[in-house]
Amino acid sequence: MSRTTPENDDMALREHLELLYQALIKVPRGMGDHTDLCRMHNQGLPPADDHLCRCHVGPVRAALVRYRSWKDKY
Repeated sequence: MSRTTPENDDMALREHLELLYQALIKVPRGMGDHTDLCRMHNQGLPPADDHLCRCHVGPVRAALVRYRSWKDKY
């Protein structure tokens, strides 16, 4: 029976985050990927700035940038 150690937990977390990153990075990132609700709040256009986003796209992009920055440190 294997015991969990902080090192094993850390490696499992990194592997999980990498799989999640790989899945999310495949989400389309063009100008047309915001939801209709998000576009409705921006006169039918995708917001130019992710901070103005009202759907999932802005937060997903921000999370991917933060993860990539964290990953590049290690």
